[in-house]
Amino acid sequence: MIKKNEYSAFLGRLKREISFARQKAYQAVNKQLTELYLLIGRGMHEKIEVSKWGEGIVETLAKDLQKAFPDMKGFSKENLWRMKKLYETYKGYPKLSPLVTELSWTHNLLILFQTQSIEEKEFYLKTCLKERWSRRELERQINSSLYERFMLSKKADKLIPHTKEKGFLAHFKDEYVFDFLGLKDDFVEKDLRKAILGNLKQFFLEFGKYFTFVGEEQKLTVGNEDYKVDLLFYHRLLRCLVAVELKIGRFKPGYERRNNNQIKQC
Repeated sequence: MIKKNEYSAFLGRLKREISFARQKAYQAVNKQLTELYLLIGRGMHEKIEVSKWGEGIVETLAKDLQKAFPDMKGFSKENLWRMKKLYETYKGYPKLSPLVTELSWTHNLLILFQTQSIEEKEFYLKTCLKERWSRRELERQINSSLYERFMLSKKADKLIPHTKEKGFLAHFKDEYVFDFLGLKDDFVEKDLRKAILGNLKQFFLEFGKYFTFVGEEQKLTVGNEDYKVDLLFYHRLLRCLVAVELKIGRFKPGYERRNNNQIKQC
C-alpha cells in the first residue's frame, strides 16, 4: 500500500527535476531531454520494481505530470513505460549510458525497440553518433540489417556509409524538439515566430550550432517583387543565408513551388 505522503514526495521530486531540466534546456535540448527521461525511468524502476508500488502508479503519475506541465508532450502513460525500459536496458552498462544521452529520444526509441542484443544496440549507438545519422537514416540502416552484415564481414569501413560523402547537408536534422517554447496547442505562425525569437539561444541549439540569426520578417527583393521572410539565418559552415518560412499544419506542394520560383528568379 502506497502512503499518500510518500507518493507526494516522489511526485514533488520529479516536478523539481523536470523544472530544473527545462531551465537547463539551453545547454542541449535533446541531450537534456534524454537525460531527463532516463532519470524518470530510473525513478519508476526503483518505485515499481524495488519498492513494489505496483504498475498502476504509472497512469496516475502520467496524469499528474501532464497536469503539472501541460505544455510538454512527453508524459503520456506509454512514454513513461518507454523511459523505464530505456533505463532498465542500459542500467547495467555504464559505458553506454553517456552514448544514449548524446542521441535524441526518437533515435533512442528506434535502437531500443528495433534491435535485439545489447551488442547490436551498442553498435548502432556508436555508429549513429560517429556518422551523425538522421532518424530516417538510422531506421534505414537498421531495416537493412547493417549490424548483421557487419558481423558477417568484419569490414566496417566498407559497410558503414560515411556522412562525409553526403556533403555538408548532413549537419541538418530532419526533426526538431520545440517543447521548451511552451506553446499552446492552438498556436499560430506568429506565435511560433515570437516564441522562437524569445528563446533564440535554445532554438540555435536545437536547429544547429552553426546558425547565426539575421532578422525576422526580413524584406527580400527578388526581381521586381518584394518578399518577407519569417526568419533569416546565416549558416557559418555552409556560408550561405537560410530563409525559414513558418507554416502551421501539413506541408503543401504550393509552398515548394513558390520557393522554387523565387530561387529561379534569384
